[in-house]
Amino acid sequence: APLYGSRMKLRENKSYGWVVLSAFTLNYGAVVITFMTLGLLLPAISEELSLSPSQQGWLASSLLFGNLLFEMPLNWWLSRYRPWRVSSVAFLTTALIVALQGWSPTFAVLLAARIGLGLFWLSSQPPRTLLILQWMPKKQIPLANGVLFSLLAVVEGLGFIAIPLLLVWLGNWRSTLYFWAGVCLVLSVMWVFIGGDRLSPEYIERMRSQVKTPLSSLFRYKEPWIMGLGLAGTIGGRLAFDTFWPTFTGNEYGIALTVAGLIIAVISIAGAPAMLLSTSLPFFANRTPMMLTVCGLGLTASYLGIIFTGSLPLLFLLAIVNGLSFGFFPLMLASLYDLPGIKPREVAVAVALVYTLMWAGATAGPLVTGFVQEATGNLQLALFITSIGPLALTIAGLTLMKSSRRPVEPRLSPAH
Repeated sequence: APLYGSRMKLRENKSYGWVVLSAFTLNYGAVVITFMTLGLLLPAISEELSLSPSQQGWLASSLLFGNLLFEMPLNWWLSRYRPWRVSSVAFLTTALIVALQGWSPTFAVLLAARIGLGLFWLSSQPPRTLLILQWMPKKQIPLANGVLFSLLAVVEGLGFIAIPLLLVWLGNWRSTLYFWAGVCLVLSVMWVFIGGDRLSPEYIERMRSQVKTPLSSLFRYKEPWIMGLGLAGTIGGRLAFDTFWPTFTGNEYGIALTVAGLIIAVISIAGAPAMLLSTSLPFFANRTPMMLTVCGLGLTASYLGIIFTGSLPLLFLLAIVNGLSFGFFPLMLASLYDLPGIKPREVAVAVALVYTLMWAGATAGPLVTGFVQEATGNLQLALFITSIGPLALTIAGLTLMKSSRRPVEPRLSPAH
């Protein structure tokens, strides 16, 4: 009882919200690592299971099919429940599914496990939106998004370094996935004890003020549609790159898998300070459409440069440019929290719409790459096609600039 009382008293402290959100992000990041690092395990998986290029594409995209189909209904449904409970179940289950991937004896079982992983990872997204609303004052939401996505970028980058090293150390892809399942399980148990909800009077009032269905936000705001379409091309290019570039650069330029993983890690880690600065400096925070426009150009140029060179110094330089160009992401999501008159569950649905459109692109990216490679025998051409996808982000930024009602920008606290 004394221990329980001390924990409850600690959770009444508003600053404890940073602990809660950081613990959530570590778990979320561990799952992201599982599906983002598939490209590093794919050569070994393909050799053992005799996968064709199109099957490799299906494997990379399979995790996203569930997201594409169920993002909206799950966010609408799960936003009614306490986020700590939903996320606890989601994180514990994903740890078991990662282990199932390691056991998979056939392509079909591995494909099914990847789809399951996507569905339970998707279940953790409504809690992320609601936890930010529960624990963060409205004026700090942009900063919170910047900090959390920066932490996620660092965790993801460390994963790209760790996975190939684990593969070398443990000797095969199955043992690597078993090990990572253990990491996910430890983190999820930590979340069960550290995480929690904060039902402030303000949050409860905003939830009660939700009279209409939150799905009405789909028709009230055009900004999520524009942003989501821009993200579709962007993340489609990123998933195709992460999945196929390690194989391509190894075959074309003789770059080792551990080095390829390190270069992708640099992309993620370089994005961390950019994400933090974009949400804390007023110059960037008040220019969301401009950020989307410039970052789309930076992503396209850096991807094209990476697939046409084998020079390590140039690859690391382009990786830094690519990572910095992802600085727009938390700023863009933060703007959704501050749309005029939007309610908590409507925020969850608006974010879900952005992610649904993003998953459509993410699903298409690896598939297009795999099918083009299989049809032409030219993986470089396939990667070139998906590398120009981020231009959709530039088009989205230009559209928002010309829009009659620009997105309401996040209000920063005076300290930032």
